[in-house]
Amino acid sequence: MVPLLVTPAVLVVALLSAPVGDGVAADATWKTHQDQNCGIELKYPASYVLEASGLRDACEPWIDIGVREARGLRALFSLKIRERGSSARPSLSARDFALEVATAQCTADGPDSSSYCTNGEVRSPFRTAQGFRGFEIHLTEVNETFSPKKIEKRGRRSIFALDLSDDEVVRVLLAGGEVTRRGELKAILDTLRVWTRARRSTPRIVEMNPFRGSPQAFVLRVATGEQYRAMRWPPGPVTSWLLTDPRGRRLGRDPATGTWYSEASAVTHGTAVESGFMLRESIEGLYELHITASVPSVPYQVTVQAPDQAGKPATAHHAGRTAEPGAVDRYDIVYSQGSARAVTITEAADSWRFGILLSSRGDVVSELIVTDPQGRQTGLDPVGKVERRQIASASYVDTGTGPRTIVLDVRQPMDGSYMLEVKGIAPGSYTLDLRGWDRSGTFTARPELRDVPTQPGVVHRYRLDYASTARTPLKLAGRFEGDRLLAYANLAGTEARLRAGMTSFPLVIFYGARIKPVTFNALLNGDNISGRFTPEPEGYQIVRIPLAPGPNTLVLSVEGTTASGQTTTDTHRLVLRVE
Repeated sequence: MVPLLVTPAVLVVALLSAPVGDGVAADATWKTHQDQNCGIELKYPASYVLEASGLRDACEPWIDIGVREARGLRALFSLKIRERGSSARPSLSARDFALEVATAQCTADGPDSSSYCTNGEVRSPFRTAQGFRGFEIHLTEVNETFSPKKIEKRGRRSIFALDLSDDEVVRVLLAGGEVTRRGELKAILDTLRVWTRARRSTPRIVEMNPFRGSPQAFVLRVATGEQYRAMRWPPGPVTSWLLTDPRGRRLGRDPATGTWYSEASAVTHGTAVESGFMLRESIEGLYELHITASVPSVPYQVTVQAPDQAGKPATAHHAGRTAEPGAVDRYDIVYSQGSARAVTITEAADSWRFGILLSSRGDVVSELIVTDPQGRQTGLDPVGKVERRQIASASYVDTGTGPRTIVLDVRQPMDGSYMLEVKGIAPGSYTLDLRGWDRSGTFTARPELRDVPTQPGVVHRYRLDYASTARTPLKLAGRFEGDRLLAYANLAGTEARLRAGMTSFPLVIFYGARIKPVTFNALLNGDNISGRFTPEPEGYQIVRIPLAPGPNTLVLSVEGTTASGQTTTDTHRLVLRVE
């Protein structure tokens, strides 16, 4: 199956409401509502009732706030989510999309009449207590009747809009209700917070037809006997696989998390007794293959076909048998067109270890170096450019310039924290992929950072925590100081001087294990940009911070607990200065 990623959507949160008047202050008796899918929190008077609905795993809710009556809830304020695909034409800004939504919502047709809105205007900019920018939308409502024919026009109550956009999605909150409750509306909107990104819909999976007769392609098949066809319902392959190509791209299903990866361009195929793929690009080098099964002791055969130096199909076979469900069979597949055997398959011996794979399209980083818990180093020092090979049973391979891959493999590592440093030598980006195996040789979910931007002279620093007997032996983390709850890989202090002309800064941020995500807040020069972040305990991400010439002040804060169990608030004031 080939996962087809749905393009990022333009997301609009629509709250139909009234013009803003003098507000009333929210008090301690107000109730709190959180939407985990949207990462939104707001408060509302305790005497009111809130009803909400939407998708289970994506941000698309509607929310009504009002009073309970005999016929049901009488909504005083309503909230909705609207989406607009990024590929839609014409493209719209948040301001224009909000106006489009507001205009469309007043359209209604009856048997002898119709209503619609015209003369849309956006005006009266403001900022909420939480730092969100807002404005009002004013419309003229037109009512037409056909028998007798008559046209009436009147001013429609204004719509109050907040811009909650992040770097990928445009999101606008529109609000309105009864004119007499303007003060309550203002107080409710002032409590609105965003602490994380909205969840997107799960990518769709599309099955492709079987691939046969492709001698010039790299093809892999994993097949079992016909007797296993009836063992699964609905029908599906008894075995599953995950392949990593020489460039570190993954294809297949991760045996630890069940996540499907489609990082290499390929056509995939699956039936009850056979599954596999055909790569659209045959690359020479080492492929890593992991195979699992849904039932124990399943005999299977791995077949790999690829063109040799003469362009004819070269084929290799390997017979295997799985252990208990969840166990992983690991194989190394080597493809070299000029060798006597263009394709070889070798079963990998079980051993606890971890590997660091750094890949880039060009020569954008110098080298990398890792330091173990005892201070020993392997790799090329990114500052002094001194080669070090002090860690026992560690290997280091660099493919050179062009499409580049640096592999640092540590076998039988000691438990503890390892420090990794990567230095940039040219503008561009790299992907950091980490793989860990525990004492039993079982491979688990691997942490990764994709498309990390870098610049000449910039040094990125990461912490790798390895525990050979843990359920997840290798974890990627930041270099936290003391009881701090936030850390950064590409900021050495609280201020960074950036080259002239830079319009964004790729902040590599790590979140501590004891943070409370719903308390996270981010202000950039006073504007709330919390929606660009996805705070999770022990999580990490790359967030592009928009920049203006001169100093840009970023204030990040989050609540959590210290190692001793005390509640604390960690606040960071970072200055990104564009020279």
